[in-house]
Amino acid sequence: LFDEGVYGSASKLFIDLINNKSQWKPQEKLFSDKVHLYHALCFINMRAEDADLVLLHFIRDFSPSPYMNLAYLELADYYFDIEEYADAIDYYAKVNENELAQDQFSALTFKHAYAQFVRQNFDATKTLLKRILHFKDQYYYPSKYYYGMSQYFTNDLSGAVESFQAVEETAAYKNRVPYYISQIYFKEKRYDELITYGNEVIADDQTEHIKEIRGLLGQTYF
Repeated sequence: LFDEGVYGSASKLFIDLINNKSQWKPQEKLFSDKVHLYHALCFINMRAEDADLVLLHFIRDFSPSPYMNLAYLELADYYFDIEEYADAIDYYAKVNENELAQDQFSALTFKHAYAQFVRQNFDATKTLLKRILHFKDQYYYPSKYYYGMSQYFTNDLSGAVESFQAVEETAAYKNRVPYYISQIYFKEKRYDELITYGNEVIADDQTEHIKEIRGLLGQTYF
């Protein structure tokens, strides 16, 4: 039932098992850990009120456990999904990355980096994203974009242009990055490049911040 996403019914079955734990044999501790964890994960997946408290109780009561890494990861993802980024950062940092498959490592690292970005910890964002920039997976372009944004906010402007250029042909970012590239060209007094690039991107009415780009062009001409 859990694997099928029927979390309410699965939770009731886990509760039945927990209520009958007096019948478990001493060597079944690992089974006990798993039952209690997946009972908590039912609440997490249902996004029940105070779902995190159930999982926090598992972390408190069952540590150490072979399932603790999964508990940390699920709790971090829960906080990420509800945009409690400070808490997400705390629990992503607790996960033992050596126990993760590459796709899990990539997802964790991107989400951890995004949470740091939202908290305006741009150096931490860059440090994390550097670890997955070469992974050709679903986070490849988002990682390059947020790496570029972090470079922009830490005044690594030339590096930011390179990162933005790597994503400017993608549907998700092609309308977003021209504004930042134009700003960088202006700040670095690369006026010829700004004139050529700016006029090209404002010809596309889907480009974001066209008014601001026109303003930069106007200052360049004068």
